[in-house]
Amino acid sequence: LPEGMVEVDRQRSVGDRMAGRPGTATAIRLHIGDRTLELVAHRGRLLATVAQDVRGVTISKKEVPVADWVQQLAVYIAALASENSEAREALGRLLGN
Repeated sequence: LPEGMVEVDRQRSVGDRMAGRPGTATAIRLHIGDRTLELVAHRGRLLATVAQDVRGVTISKKEVPVADWVQQLAVYIAALASENSEAREALGRLLGN
């Protein structure tokens, strides 16, 4: 995905800090045009949300099933891959093609 499009939140333990490890990912945010897809690990389960943004301000946010979240991401990546050969190659590697 293009640079600046993905944010990852991490939680670092003392051991992670001392060992120079990045820590455990706790959330991922993908900024896709006027939408933000967010997947958060919370109390042992995943919470998936889709937010509608206008000029950097979130005007609506709703929780969706994880399968729907993944489907929206897949649709975007497929569209990106059709426009960009580099993205198409990365998608092929991801899918094992």
